[in-house]
Amino acid sequence: MSETGTDPEANAGDGRKRRRRSRTRKDWRSRRHDEAMAEAESQPARGPVISHPMVPSAEPELVTDDAGLQEMLAAARAAGCVAFDTEFIGEETYVPRICLVQVGTTDRLWLLDPMAGLDITPAWELVADPEVTTVVHAGQQDLEPSLRLLGRPPAAIVDTQVAAAFLDLPHPLSLAAVIDLFVGVKLGKGMTFTRWDKRPLSRAHLGYAADDVRYLVAAWRAIEEKLVERGRLDWALAECAEQVTEERFGFDVDRRSERIIGTRNFRPRQVAVVREILELRDEAARERNVPPRGFLRDEVILRLAKEMPESVDRLDQLKGLPWPVVESHGERLVSIITEVKQRDVSTLPSRVTDEESIRDRVAIDTAWSAVQVMCRAAGVDPGLVSGRKEMARAWFDHRRGRDVSERFTGWRAELLGSPLAELLSGEGEIRVHWDGHTLRPVAD
Repeated sequence: MSETGTDPEANAGDGRKRRRRSRTRKDWRSRRHDEAMAEAESQPARGPVISHPMVPSAEPELVTDDAGLQEMLAAARAAGCVAFDTEFIGEETYVPRICLVQVGTTDRLWLLDPMAGLDITPAWELVADPEVTTVVHAGQQDLEPSLRLLGRPPAAIVDTQVAAAFLDLPHPLSLAAVIDLFVGVKLGKGMTFTRWDKRPLSRAHLGYAADDVRYLVAAWRAIEEKLVERGRLDWALAECAEQVTEERFGFDVDRRSERIIGTRNFRPRQVAVVREILELRDEAARERNVPPRGFLRDEVILRLAKEMPESVDRLDQLKGLPWPVVESHGERLVSIITEVKQRDVSTLPSRVTDEESIRDRVAIDTAWSAVQVMCRAAGVDPGLVSGRKEMARAWFDHRRGRDVSERFTGWRAELLGSPLAELLSGEGEIRVHWDGHTLRPVAD
């Protein structure tokens, strides 16, 4: 028996491990659900909600029929600004299964229950309505059904996690941290990883779900006020809108291949293999209604691109490649690899990153440090603005005589475009001072 998995029992073991991991996650969700139910029986009722003009004190209204849904939609539109969240289970299906939708205004809270047979599709009409401001926290996954179910992307979205990153705060920041900082309320114990599809839900479940939206509008108004004071409101709203453009949803092979390859120095043919197999994985996962990584793990795709096996027998020896995938898609995997090997080099994708010399690495690291200083001085988290990989591309653009500022658009261009280009050309400088808490630009 070899370590590469030629023994059938070894390949079968990969499948068993994957099923075991899936069962473990399901069992863990079930245990957390049961614990929450037990805690709800043993713990006293929650204390009163804080008195705040933008925080609803009422108990959440459970919506299980269309009449209740339509009444909620009318009230939410009349309010003009709503908090929005969902509870879903994402590790079992290709599209996460939504188990609860939470909507809140400054005086009412609703919990929409699709497990009761309610068609919650109209809830995303709010999300897509440009006349209604929808406040979320790290809400991209919660908003995705707007495009998938209605064919329209979200509109008038405010994401408090994104907006807070323009106020000298780290990104990403948890919901609990945002609510504590801007409303002064400490949220209770989290219950994200639980069986949201089980009924009945405990008092603890309902309270947790309601609190996810109870304080969001108040938090946003406090953030908005500070953004206006800093002159950063336009930047924050632009980034919130950018986060939910149509291109951000669904499968994007360019974005996904870049993320999986990372900083590896893959040759163009290897990059092409990764891209082709990622497309195959997404197609197969969609057909089987399983998460893409549950069908084929990222590290196995990278191994396929490195070793490029050209026969099913060699595929069968690849460490970590489940035998059911070999049986169902082995011939197609081999065909992809063989076809990529035969392509003319001019048709292959360019390298994800240029190869860095030692001097390049020092220059790029230094440029990235300078960019982080500029971002901190502007009060914006650097990770939201750019990254070391983007700085590497900017550096090589500069070396080739290209305009570095063209790499940035919108508010990023205003913050980094010309200043970075001038800095790399030796004509610019960064002048900052420490104000006791963070960096601030020195006035000219």
